[in-house]
Amino acid sequence: GVSKLAESLNSILVQHIKAVLPGMRGSLQQALSERIMKMQSLGEGAMKGARHAQGGLILRLLKDYADALGGDLDGSSEALEDTEVAGGARIRHVFQDVFVKGLSGLDLSQEVSDEEIRTAIVNCSGVKGTLLMPELPFEVLVRRLITTLEDPCLQCAAFVRDELVRISSRCMPEEIERFPKLKRAIASEVEELVAE
Repeated sequence: GVSKLAESLNSILVQHIKAVLPGMRGSLQQALSERIMKMQSLGEGAMKGARHAQGGLILRLLKDYADALGGDLDGSSEALEDTEVAGGARIRHVFQDVFVKGLSGLDLSQEVSDEEIRTAIVNCSGVKGTLLMPELPFEVLVRRLITTLEDPCLQCAAFVRDELVRISSRCMPEEIERFPKLKRAIASEVEELVAE
């Protein structure tokens, strides 16, 4: 009865353990070796205080960041989004579509009329009259036109700056999360550089 059932279940359990244990041992060994390799690639020595390992790790993180940023900007990154225009393509879109539409929407003839141009030419010729327009009245008229172009240019610069900051934050390597001060310093430096 019960003893025979217990003996039968016990033998089934032992057979199952014998069948599964080698596979489990192999997968555990493989997972352990993968984790050890990951720890070494992340700079296990840096966590233990080895100065050369810390410097090497920081350099590797910065190189990975620079490579990812360059890849995003030139379109060669595998991490680029496929649901929206992003990276360098987004910056090109801002220049080619948004900025050009902003400029073509301006009517510069409204800012400086033909009459104002004629008046500036007559005024600069004085008593003697001239065939060519001197530089000074021309510069005054051009400055007025340039102030009209200022808003679309500033808007374009703001769009590009925002996209560069977004790209730079997206390109941070995962391992940098272990170093929050480094991450903040990189983000701060990039924002400062882009703001210039």
